Amino acid sequence: MTTREIISAYLTEVENQLRESAAATNNKMPRLRQEVTDTEGKLYGPHYFQYLVYGRGPGKQPPPDAMLSFVQRNPGMLADAQAIWKNITERGLAYLIGRRIGREGTDMFSGKRPGFDLQG
Repeated sequence: MTTREIISAYLTEVENQLRESAAATNNKMPRLRQEVTDTEGKLYGPHYFQYLVYGRGPGKQPPPDAMLSFVQRNPGMLADAQAIWKNITERGLAYLIGRRIGREGTDMFSGKRPGFDLQG
């Protein structure tokens, strides 16, 4: 077995472990890309991958468009909100979620919900 094959097998195993961690926490695993040479290997993921591992801390609010697409991908969330607030819209709910994240951070950041187990 060559060094390149060993590195590739290791990165594939890391990716499989991340998929198992994602399935255990009911998260969707993004696509990752490997780059392997004779002496090193790199695993690339999307820009938001760090938030799937550590969560997002308080500070600035997330981009409104990202929050709006999140609400649109989770229609049950809007239905639950409309059961409490009759006239809330997708944009209104997206703003409220973004404002809460800006003030308190995400549940993964505060430890209420586990993220991907990257270090495990």
